[in-house]
Formats: sequence, structure tokens, C-alpha cells
Amino acid sequence: MSTEKKDNNSGPNFTFTNNQIENSAIGTNPVVNNYSVDHEKLSQFSVLLESLQKEVSALSGTISDADLNKAKNEIIVVEQEIQKRGQINPDVILSSLKELSGLIGKITAAGVVVAQLIELAKNIFIR
Repeated sequence: MSTEKKDNNSGPNFTFTNNQIENSAIGTNPVVNNYSVDHEKLSQFSVLLESLQKEVSALSGTISDADLNKAKNEIIVVEQEIQKRGQINPDVILSSLKELSGLIGKITAAGVVVAQLIELAKNIFIR
């Protein structure tokens, strides 16, 4: 199963295939915003983020529509941040994940995935 995402800045296509990111501009740049990037963990992060999207979509009817839409928007913020070529801001990613944790953290499956994403995000970007 392959999902292709393209940012609006005519950046690279990101294709999630067999738990790997292909054609990643991030992968060509070992340092992003003064952070070194652990690409293996970034790949794991992308797979988990895709899993979270499915978990959040399955929450329809379980949480309010407003919270559901806000959760989906926070996931989009994280996706867009990851797709920025050489301009990733880890603080934006962590902030959105913490917001997600507040919105859906009490719901077991989705909350577990958010917690995993937060821990992984803390280890992807190293000063």
C-alpha cells in the first residue's frame, strides 16, 4: 500500500512504501536547522504518523467533530513540517503532537500512537 503526498511548494514527492520514505529531500541533508537528523527514526516516525491518521479517522463519532477536525489539522501541520526541505522546525512538530495528545491522548489506541510519536520526535532531531 502506497500513499503519495506532495507539498504545495513543488517539493519532492513523499511515498510511504514498505515502511520507508523514498525521494526524501530531508535524506539528502544531514543537518536541518542546526539539528542532525536520524533518518531511520524519521522513517519510523512517518510510518507511525500514517498509522495515527487511520486511528484518528476511526474516531468519528467517538469524539466531538470539532476535536476530530482539530486533531486532523494537527496531523497535517506535522506532515507539512516534515516535508519542508531543509527547514524543519522540531518545536513545531512537538507542539502539534502535544496538542494531539491533549485531544486524543485518553483514547487508548490513538493515545498510544501519539505517545510513541512524541518519544520518537524527541530523538529524531539532535542538536
